[in-house]
Amino acid sequence: MLVMLFMMSGGQAQDLAFGAMGGFNINIVSQNIDPDQPGIDEENSSGFGFHLGGFGTYALSEELKLRAEMKLMFRPVSNKIDEEFTFLGITTTQEGKVRNRDSFLLIPLLADYQLNENIRVQGGFSLGFLLGAKQSGEITSTTAGESQTSNVDGNSTAGRNGFELGFVLGGEYVLNEQLSAGLRYTRGLTDLNENNSAGGVTFKSKYNVIALYATYSLGAK
Repeated sequence: MLVMLFMMSGGQAQDLAFGAMGGFNINIVSQNIDPDQPGIDEENSSGFGFHLGGFGTYALSEELKLRAEMKLMFRPVSNKIDEEFTFLGITTTQEGKVRNRDSFLLIPLLADYQLNENIRVQGGFSLGFLLGAKQSGEITSTTAGESQTSNVDGNSTAGRNGFELGFVLGGEYVLNEQLSAGLRYTRGLTDLNENNSAGGVTFKSKYNVIALYATYSLGAK
């Protein structure tokens, strides 16, 4: 990423800026079931995580820059399970709580426009690569009055989509020549799972992430 920006600049260091960034993120997994299924609700799961990494910018003009980032993001979410379904006249209920812990390598590619001395707006796309996924929790299933509790603990990458494409929109407030604070929203455009259909029913799950972060620039602004 950094080498690419340097090549674009033709070696002109004054057009380049590099830096570090890090912060916290609110992770929301939105769910959609089509068609609606009795006893199964479309509930969003959410949680708090953090991210850290670096960035590079190349100035096209005084106001407009190209910005590339590379960062690790950790996205834990908690999912409450409360479902009921009937098969061959037998009703089964499932209750519990499962915590999912995903980690991603993200490469946002953005346009960065400076509105005034202190405010910059950014937009573009993010390329994400799933590095790991784990689950932990407890689920209780009840059928015909008999209950059984099972523990969930282990790797959950099976069946997951290893690539994520997201749309990015946000802004930063420039505190001084080195420090900025930013707020950013990323909407996932790809599904979390490779196969999201079963028995004529489509289950769609996508990430929505709100990030609050700080940056420290090591080069020209």
